Amino acid sequence: MQYLGLERNRLSGEISSNLCNTSSLYHLDLADNLFEGSDVFGSILMNCGNLQYLDVSINNLSGVISPEFFEMHTLLLYLGLRQNTFNGSVPLEVGNLMHMVNFTVAYNRFSGEIPQSLADCLDLETLEMQAKFFEGTVPSKIGFSESHPSIRPFI
Repeated sequence: MQYLGLERNRLSGEISSNLCNTSSLYHLDLADNLFEGSDVFGSILMNCGNLQYLDVSINNLSGVISPEFFEMHTLLLYLGLRQNTFNGSVPLEVGNLMHMVNFTVAYNRFSGEIPQSLADCLDLETLEMQAKFFEGTVPSKIGFSESHPSIRPFI
């Protein structure tokens, strides 16, 4: 299986650990459901190494994103985490996602500095970090790549 879209249902419970048992899965959309869990990035999603699109927005997920997740998922182009209760800081390793186009972490409980390594995401078009839990400054070079000279961050 390469594509799994289960968005906008009323699916509940924890995300199955068997979900990522296939190395060919590149698109996983679980957004707008009732999924729960606190270690989805440390256990379940860690095994989905070829993901290019991941959206778990609008669920009841919590916990932190480990730096290892970003180190092992460098193919991600789209990462949607909006409207959950993820916490902790966004790891500096987010900069490893050089070709990421969309990074949406708004309306969670992330805290700390906005990672300056986001400037390494050269293809970034959309950055959503609303909810007033972040501090610091937006990286000065963000959005000034040759391919996307005018990023519009929503912070």
